Amino acid sequence: MRRSEFKHGQKWRVVHNGFRLYGMRLSGPNCYQSWSMVLPVGTVLTCAGIGASLGGDVPMIKWLGEHGEALNGCGFKTTGSIWSNVPVEDFLERVAKQKAH
Repeated sequence: MRRSEFKHGQKWRVVHNGFRLYGMRLSGPNCYQSWSMVLPVGTVLTCAGIGASLGGDVPMIKWLGEHGEALNGCGFKTTGSIWSNVPVEDFLERVAKQKAH
């Protein structure tokens, strides 16, 4: 998948097991802490646009969790893979917008 496929406000659903987000968050002056989140099948994430990584040198897709919580600074990892700032092909599917009746 390409970063350009992800637009602010789009919803994406996890469709395969073995997928997780991870990143670093500021935990004090010049101090960072790693975090990760396993994403079970069916988890829906909302794209919050593209922004710089925590260090400011890598363009990253920004995400909101199922309850609107910011998951900024995210990378993606599948079992046995190295991290990527773009999801592995076929691990996410775009959730179609619901039409108003």
